[in-house]
Amino acid sequence: GVGLPTYPTTGDSWMDPRPLQGGNVKLDQTTHRLQDGCFFPEKQAKDLLVLHFTSGYGAASSISGWNAVKNGVSTPYILDLDGTLYETYDPSLWSYHLGIPGSDSGNHKHDKRSIGLEIANIGPLKKIGNDLLCWPKNFTQRYCSASDKGSFVQKSYRGFDYYAAFTEAQKKAIPEAVKMICDK
Repeated sequence: GVGLPTYPTTGDSWMDPRPLQGGNVKLDQTTHRLQDGCFFPEKQAKDLLVLHFTSGYGAASSISGWNAVKNGVSTPYILDLDGTLYETYDPSLWSYHLGIPGSDSGNHKHDKRSIGLEIANIGPLKKIGNDLLCWPKNFTQRYCSASDKGSFVQKSYRGFDYYAAFTEAQKKAIPEAVKMICDK
Protein backbone atom coordinates (compact mmCIF):
# COMPACT_ATOMS: atom_id res chain seq x y z
CA GLY A 1 0.00 0.00 0.00
CA VAL A 2 0.89 3.64 -0.26
CA GLY A 3 2.52 5.03 2.88
CA LEU A 4 0.64 7.98 4.31
CA PRO A 5 2.50 11.05 5.57
CA THR A 6 3.11 12.05 9.14
CA TYR A 7 1.06 15.13 10.01
CA PRO A 8 3.08 17.68 12.00
CA THR A 9 1.62 19.40 15.01
CA THR A 10 2.22 22.81 16.51
CA GLY A 11 1.65 23.14 20.21
CA ASP A 12 -2.00 22.42 20.91
CA SER A 13 -2.88 21.18 17.44
CA TRP A 14 -5.72 18.67 17.20
CA MET A 15 -3.89 16.52 14.63
CA ASP A 16 -2.29 13.29 15.81
CA PRO A 17 1.42 13.45 14.85
CA ARG A 18 1.76 9.67 14.37
CA PRO A 19 1.78 8.20 10.85
CA LEU A 20 -1.62 7.02 9.69
CA GLN A 21 -2.04 3.30 9.17
CA GLY A 22 -4.83 3.52 6.56
CA GLY A 23 -8.08 1.60 6.27
CA ASN A 24 -9.71 3.04 9.39
CA VAL A 25 -12.31 5.32 7.81
CA LYS A 26 -15.57 3.62 6.92
CA LEU A 27 -17.16 5.10 3.77
CA ASP A 28 -20.93 4.65 3.78
CA GLN A 29 -22.53 5.48 0.43
CA THR A 30 -26.07 4.34 1.22
CA THR A 31 -27.31 5.40 4.68
CA HIS A 32 -27.53 9.20 4.30
CA ARG A 33 -28.34 10.02 0.67
CA LEU A 34 -29.70 13.44 -0.20
CA GLN A 35 -32.90 13.94 -2.15
CA ASP A 36 -33.15 15.77 -5.46
CA GLY A 37 -33.05 19.53 -4.93
CA CYS A 38 -30.30 19.36 -2.30
CA PHE A 39 -27.59 19.50 -5.01
CA PHE A 40 -27.32 20.19 -8.72
CA PRO A 41 -27.20 17.20 -11.12
CA GLU A 42 -24.49 18.71 -13.32
CA LYS A 43 -21.09 16.99 -13.42
CA GLN A 44 -18.18 19.36 -12.77
CA ALA A 45 -14.40 18.94 -12.82
CA LYS A 46 -13.04 19.10 -9.26
CA ASP A 47 -9.70 20.48 -8.07
CA LEU A 48 -10.43 21.69 -4.52
CA LEU A 49 -11.56 20.17 -1.22
CA VAL A 50 -13.13 22.44 1.43
CA LEU A 51 -13.65 21.34 5.04
CA HIS A 52 -16.58 22.75 7.02
CA PHE A 53 -18.26 21.97 10.33
CA THR A 54 -22.00 21.41 10.49
CA SER A 55 -23.06 23.53 13.50
CA GLY A 56 -25.21 20.56 14.43
CA TYR A 57 -25.35 17.39 16.47
CA GLY A 58 -24.44 14.81 13.86
CA ALA A 59 -24.75 13.63 10.27
CA ALA A 60 -28.39 12.58 10.59
CA SER A 61 -29.55 16.03 11.73
CA SER A 62 -27.67 17.76 8.90
CA ILE A 63 -29.05 15.37 6.28
CA SER A 64 -32.56 15.79 7.67
CA GLY A 65 -32.23 19.59 7.53
CA TRP A 66 -30.86 19.60 3.97
CA ASN A 67 -33.60 17.21 2.80
CA ALA A 68 -36.30 19.37 4.43
CA VAL A 69 -35.16 22.63 2.80
CA LYS A 70 -33.90 21.41 -0.61
CA ASN A 71 -32.26 24.76 -1.45
CA GLY A 72 -29.08 23.35 -3.01
CA VAL A 73 -27.01 23.91 0.15
CA SER A 74 -25.19 20.71 1.16
CA THR A 75 -21.94 18.79 0.77
CA PRO A 76 -21.29 15.40 -0.81
CA TYR A 77 -19.45 14.19 2.30
CA ILE A 78 -20.12 14.41 6.01
CA LEU A 79 -17.90 12.96 8.74
CA ASP A 80 -19.97 11.85 11.70
CA LEU A 81 -19.05 11.90 15.38
CA ASP A 82 -18.01 8.23 15.31
CA GLY A 83 -15.63 8.79 12.37
CA THR A 84 -17.94 7.32 9.72
CA LEU A 85 -17.69 9.16 6.40
CA TYR A 86 -21.02 9.41 4.58
CA GLU A 87 -21.25 10.15 0.86
CA THR A 88 -24.54 12.01 0.44
CA TYR A 89 -24.49 12.31 -3.37
CA ASP A 90 -22.12 11.76 -6.29
CA PRO A 91 -19.19 14.14 -5.59
CA SER A 92 -18.77 14.92 -9.29
CA LEU A 93 -22.04 16.90 -8.99
CA TRP A 94 -22.17 20.18 -7.06
CA SER A 95 -23.99 22.19 -4.40
CA TYR A 96 -23.82 25.56 -2.72
CA HIS A 97 -21.48 25.14 0.23
CA LEU A 98 -19.14 28.13 0.26
CA GLY A 99 -21.61 30.90 1.13
CA ILE A 100 -20.34 33.33 -1.52
CA PRO A 101 -23.34 35.53 -2.38
CA GLY A 102 -24.55 36.99 -5.67
CA SER A 103 -22.14 38.44 -8.19
CA ASP A 104 -19.14 37.73 -5.92
CA SER A 105 -19.71 34.03 -6.56
CA GLY A 106 -18.70 34.26 -10.25
CA ASN A 107 -21.67 32.05 -11.16
CA HIS A 108 -20.73 29.77 -8.23
CA LYS A 109 -17.50 28.73 -9.96
CA HIS A 110 -15.79 27.79 -6.68
CA ASP A 111 -18.82 25.80 -5.47
CA LYS A 112 -18.74 23.92 -8.76
CA ARG A 113 -15.01 23.18 -8.76
CA SER A 114 -14.85 22.08 -5.12
CA ILE A 115 -15.95 19.17 -3.00
CA GLY A 116 -17.28 19.97 0.46
CA LEU A 117 -16.60 17.80 3.50
CA GLU A 118 -18.71 18.63 6.54
CA ILE A 119 -17.44 17.55 9.94
CA ALA A 120 -20.30 16.98 12.39
CA ASN A 121 -19.69 19.45 15.21
CA ILE A 122 -21.82 21.82 17.26
CA GLY A 123 -19.43 24.71 16.53
CA PRO A 124 -19.21 27.97 18.48
CA LEU A 125 -19.87 28.10 22.21
CA LYS A 126 -20.54 30.98 24.61
CA LYS A 127 -19.21 30.99 28.15
CA ILE A 128 -21.72 31.96 30.82
CA GLY A 129 -20.33 31.52 34.33
CA ASN A 130 -18.56 28.14 34.31
CA ASP A 131 -20.74 26.72 31.52
CA LEU A 132 -20.21 26.68 27.78
CA LEU A 133 -23.49 26.99 25.92
CA CYS A 134 -24.23 25.94 22.34
CA TRP A 135 -26.19 27.78 19.68
CA PRO A 136 -29.53 25.96 19.58
CA LYS A 137 -32.13 28.07 21.34
CA ASN A 138 -29.89 31.16 21.22
CA PHE A 139 -27.01 29.75 23.29
CA THR A 140 -29.21 28.71 26.21
CA GLN A 141 -28.40 24.98 26.01
CA ARG A 142 -25.47 23.73 28.13
CA TYR A 143 -22.77 21.94 26.14
CA CYS A 144 -20.15 21.36 28.85
CA SER A 145 -18.35 22.91 31.80
CA ALA A 146 -15.36 25.19 31.25
CA SER A 147 -13.39 22.63 33.30
CA ASP A 148 -14.05 19.90 30.68
CA LYS A 149 -10.87 20.77 28.78
CA GLY A 150 -11.14 17.95 26.21
CA SER A 151 -14.64 18.98 25.15
CA PHE A 152 -13.80 22.36 23.65
CA VAL A 153 -11.08 24.45 22.03
CA GLN A 154 -10.40 27.99 23.23
CA LYS A 155 -9.52 30.12 20.19
CA SER A 156 -10.89 33.51 19.12
CA TYR A 157 -12.50 33.39 15.68
CA ARG A 158 -15.47 35.20 14.14
CA GLY A 159 -16.59 36.72 17.43
CA PHE A 160 -16.41 33.53 19.50
CA ASP A 161 -13.72 32.40 21.93
CA TYR A 162 -14.78 28.75 22.40
CA TYR A 163 -15.65 25.95 19.97
CA ALA A 164 -16.73 22.35 20.47
CA ALA A 165 -13.80 19.96 19.98
CA PHE A 166 -13.84 17.24 17.35
CA THR A 167 -14.28 13.75 18.75
CA GLU A 168 -11.26 11.44 18.98
CA ALA A 169 -12.74 9.34 16.16
CA GLN A 170 -13.00 12.44 13.95
CA LYS A 171 -9.45 13.54 14.75
CA LYS A 172 -8.18 10.18 13.56
CA ALA A 173 -10.47 10.04 10.52
CA ILE A 174 -10.03 13.56 9.09
CA PRO A 175 -6.60 13.10 7.44
CA GLU A 176 -7.56 9.70 6.06
CA ALA A 177 -10.93 10.96 4.80
CA VAL A 178 -9.20 13.86 3.05
CA LYS A 179 -6.78 11.46 1.38
CA MET A 180 -9.60 9.08 0.41
CA ILE A 181 -11.62 11.90 -1.20
CA CYS A 182 -8.62 13.42 -2.98
CA ASP A 183 -7.56 10.03 -4.34
CA LYS A 184 -11.02 9.44 -5.94
